[in-house]
Amino acid sequence: YYISGVENIRYYEVDHPDVIERKKETIRKVMGKLPEHVTYVAVDFNTQDVETELQNAGYELSSKALFIWESVSPYLTKEANDATFVLVSKARSGSKIAFSYTSDSFITGENLNNKALKRLRRTLVERYKIVVYGYDPNTIESYLSNGGILEVV
Repeated sequence: YYISGVENIRYYEVDHPDVIERKKETIRKVMGKLPEHVTYVAVDFNTQDVETELQNAGYELSSKALFIWESVSPYLTKEANDATFVLVSKARSGSKIAFSYTSDSFITGENLNNKALKRLRRTLVERYKIVVYGYDPNTIESYLSNGGILEVV
């Protein structure tokens, strides 16, 4: 919000409705108002279509975009993850996505030799069931580029 010139870039902040409201409240407190160049889009990725919600907010697929999708995919179903990649694949040529993901072995509990990771998995996956999906680091590149979801348009 404080980078010189950023106010000239249309920015869409997409997150769960509860999180969007907390973000907006915090930004109003810190900055005094919501920035005019930011459009806040409340989406429950697991139950709503992110593409539809973004388009309803004014985003156009013909626009070149950088999608930053950090710390989201583990909390979503496979279908919601796939829908996001489909959206990115439809964006204007030259658009990019930077994202983080959880390894599928964290979800299954396989090959976890670290006690802290095992404890974290028990809490997030087993007890609260909030981390639900992961990718195989050995196959994610082919999943995304070679006959994977990014070819589905």
